[in-house]
Amino acid sequence: MSTNSSLTQLYGSEHGAASLGVLCASVAVLALSWYSIRRRLSPNGQTSPTRASRDYRDGQITITKLLIHPIKSCRGSSVQSSAFTSVGLEHDRRWVLVGLDKSEVLTARTVPKMVLVHPRVNQDSQTLDVTFPADSGCTDFSVPLNPSPDQLSAWTLLDGLNLFSIKTLDGYICESLPGHANASEELSRFLGLRVALVLKGPRRRAVDSTPTFPSLHEDTSVLFHDGYPVLLVSEESLEDVERRTWEIARAGDSDRVDAKWKNERLVMERFRPNIVVRGAGGFAEDDWEEVRIGSEGYQMDLVSKCPRCQLPQVDPATGVPDAAIPTKVLATFRKGIDPAMPHKNCFGSNGVPRASGVISVGDVVRVARMTADGSVAIR
Repeated sequence: MSTNSSLTQLYGSEHGAASLGVLCASVAVLALSWYSIRRRLSPNGQTSPTRASRDYRDGQITITKLLIHPIKSCRGSSVQSSAFTSVGLEHDRRWVLVGLDKSEVLTARTVPKMVLVHPRVNQDSQTLDVTFPADSGCTDFSVPLNPSPDQLSAWTLLDGLNLFSIKTLDGYICESLPGHANASEELSRFLGLRVALVLKGPRRRAVDSTPTFPSLHEDTSVLFHDGYPVLLVSEESLEDVERRTWEIARAGDSDRVDAKWKNERLVMERFRPNIVVRGAGGFAEDDWEEVRIGSEGYQMDLVSKCPRCQLPQVDPATGVPDAAIPTKVLATFRKGIDPAMPHKNCFGSNGVPRASGVISVGDVVRVARMTADGSVAIR
């Protein structure tokens, strides 16, 4: 069934290849070469030691926070441990809100109020429990966490969902548990838009390959993530951005930063990572290509830098976007860090798990391989 017709029923009727390959390969090689040179240059153009020359002591880097975001762009939850597979942390970005008019996956980029909707995974009851702010006038509800084949067969399967430029996604319109408020109706009431709560359907969604990981498109899948299964960020990277924000605000540069940012904290939740680490220093993750996590040594490849849109400008506590922070601060020193995205501000690294298991806060992260800048020794 087409997406538009399904949603209308729900809400009513208003509603030269070879040459190109050679060219691409050449561009990729040049980009990697330039990246390797650039990372060895300090801002004044003089050569400087790279992070690749560091030796990380065993136990130096640890996981300090794990975050899952069951409904894309809605509030995330901090957890002490999480199962994971090749598609990411368990239940992360399995659900989305789909707008009626254009069969479009909604995000807080355009609907910032979404960050105030709080979905929580309840393993005991095997439900996804969704709550709203107390003063919203909306009724909380629950939907099945892992619906049975019989339940899915009774739900409407949408096709042709549009996420950015991808228009081939599928998903099921979720039905609430008996006795609970209608999921899509309550979400529509809160947002002032006609939306449906949708669970990812069975169709595989491949990720884009990168110059250093050319087979990703064939061997890696995601759910409703922007691009890749996991986002890893270090606490020290956030602290660096926060410090720069304070400095600009205290210098009186009101064109870039409001005066309130002289002391206001920049919270990690703005950046919506999955794995937060500490111990290696600010932006050390830029240079990691493979890490091993925990006593089991679970492998995760870091396949690209994460380009940032304006979603981190949305305050997760209020749903109100800032006019500049952190985008304008990132632009002063993080633009073009990844040569494949020369006009993007990057923060954090995109990861692809190569195993399945359970990771926890406190797990040690070992750097197994660095980028083209060099190698790393593990003691």
